[in-house]
Amino acid sequence: LLHIKRPATKLIIKLTQPDARRSAGHGRHYSNAIGFYILKGNAEPGDRKRRKLVLKDGNEEDDGDFVFVKEPRFSRQVIVEYTFEKPSDTPYVLLPFMFEPGRESLFKLTILSDDRDDDGVPDFGFDNVKPEDDWKRTTLLDAWSIGGEGGDSAGGPLPLDGGPQVSGEPQWSRNAQFQITLMQRTRCFIFVELRNVDHDMRDVEGLQVEPEYPTVGFVVCKGEGNHVKLAGSGPSAPQILHRAELRRGDGQYLELGWLDPVDTKYVVIPYADRPGVQHEYAITLYTDFEHKFEKINNRLCLVDCKQCGNPSGLARVLSKLEQLEFKYKLMIEREELLKQRGGLVPFGAQPSVSCTAPTITHPSTAAAQRAFQAADTNQDGQVDKAELASFQQHFEAADTDQDGVITEAELAAYAARVQEHAKEQHEKYVAELRKAQMVEQSLRQQLEEAMSKSRELIANPPKQTQPPNNSAKDDADGKTSKMCVMQ
Repeated sequence: LLHIKRPATKLIIKLTQPDARRSAGHGRHYSNAIGFYILKGNAEPGDRKRRKLVLKDGNEEDDGDFVFVKEPRFSRQVIVEYTFEKPSDTPYVLLPFMFEPGRESLFKLTILSDDRDDDGVPDFGFDNVKPEDDWKRTTLLDAWSIGGEGGDSAGGPLPLDGGPQVSGEPQWSRNAQFQITLMQRTRCFIFVELRNVDHDMRDVEGLQVEPEYPTVGFVVCKGEGNHVKLAGSGPSAPQILHRAELRRGDGQYLELGWLDPVDTKYVVIPYADRPGVQHEYAITLYTDFEHKFEKINNRLCLVDCKQCGNPSGLARVLSKLEQLEFKYKLMIEREELLKQRGGLVPFGAQPSVSCTAPTITHPSTAAAQRAFQAADTNQDGQVDKAELASFQQHFEAADTDQDGVITEAELAAYAARVQEHAKEQHEKYVAELRKAQMVEQSLRQQLEEAMSKSRELIANPPKQTQPPNNSAKDDADGKTSKMCVMQ
């Protein structure tokens, strides 16, 4: 922010990027073209310390916001001498930039001015836009997509913007929806910006005009509750409060004005001009005061369960179903992989015999390949010490005649021994399990008997036995009785 309080204030503005000899590249040329804008700041007194959100076309003479622009250059430093003819209560915004969007780099901004009063105080003011003075901002990243984990989220426009009128669930409801939660009355600005746009036109055939931007827009609707996704058509269609018309370009924005906090939330639905358009985008909300801006998730819409009354019961069931579906999908993929390797044969079926022409290989090479595949149990293409030791142990156990070759008879005998060993281990496990179950049953029975006796003692406590009265004899002897009665 530049604060100009005196007329005819002349500034020398220098924008510098790191030396190419100390950065990436061959050290002679610069890959980033740098420049800067001088813009009119916010006229509202309460917004003068904030960043500029929306710019009016034209220069100062045309009541626009563009004061001066230094065209980008592939240079280490750009220098401009500019004179502000008139003082201004509204600060100016100094905005450095690089020509290509998405680039990152360090830079240094230097501003020089003559001290006309020779008092050691600069004739202008300069400070950064501080977070505590700036707008409250939330940016969310999402995309229109026809597949992936999020499913089909490229639903196209709402019916009033040319979307199809259909019965049942409307197609536009597939778009991602975002809810706004306000804490107090505030102004709201929404920006939808397209991401990962191909600005390098060298790979475009023919006349290079501009990047291939999609046509996008969005609406702000009245919500129906916390994390309730809007749907419906006709009389049950959502109530549209604000609309950003469809626009072809790098994004779209809308100033909503002043909004009051409501319990039903405000819902923002960005969309493209037709279904099936895929593109990444960022949606940003700016407000005066604190807010909460988040993507609507039906799992967070808590509704009391009719059976147990737990509001999170349905969300927990759906989350568990997702986990089971993921595990089932993973199991199917592994089964297919085993089938491709020939290691999975259905129960009761015989392994299929390939009728393809045999590949002629040297016997020693084929044996070595088979041994390597058998030893590489985790299929990582390498055989470590543990795998080699396990392979040698099993090979020696199977090769009974120690001739270095396992015949079909030796393999069948070894497989039978393995099966018999597995059967014995299973029987031992079952026996130990039954023994543990019997011990558990006995302990439970003893516990029940002890609890039953305890209940009987509580219900029918035993009568107290009175000790014999020897007080008369003790009084006669003039002594106190020392007898204690144990019951």
